[in-house]
Amino acid sequence: MEIISLLKRGDKRKRKNDEYISTTKVVNGPSSYTTGGFEVETKGIRKIKHSFVIIENDNTTYKLETTNNGNKIKIKVNEISYDSSSSSLVVNEIQDGTDLSGKIFIIVVYGL
Repeated sequence: MEIISLLKRGDKRKRKNDEYISTTKVVNGPSSYTTGGFEVETKGIRKIKHSFVIIENDNTTYKLETTNNGNKIKIKVNEISYDSSSSSLVVNEIQDGTDLSGKIFIIVVYGL
């Protein structure tokens, strides 16, 4: 199988139904985060096989969890912090309603 890459402008070639492709999408986070994550739809892919998300941010450390469903990816955002009283790292989902609109999410997906 041939792998073709679709960047922001897309690839105008027709592809076979069983041809795997990769695509990259850049989005701003939601202005009001919903507990459980936010969903992003990818164009040109019917079924996501693998996904990878990077977040451009300030000095905050995040752990991103993704769930793929058809051509949509759900991104759950967790913040990693250090608890000095227990001398350990703590991972908690960010609070409902958090404004992530200033954060840029770079999403790379691979699928059919």
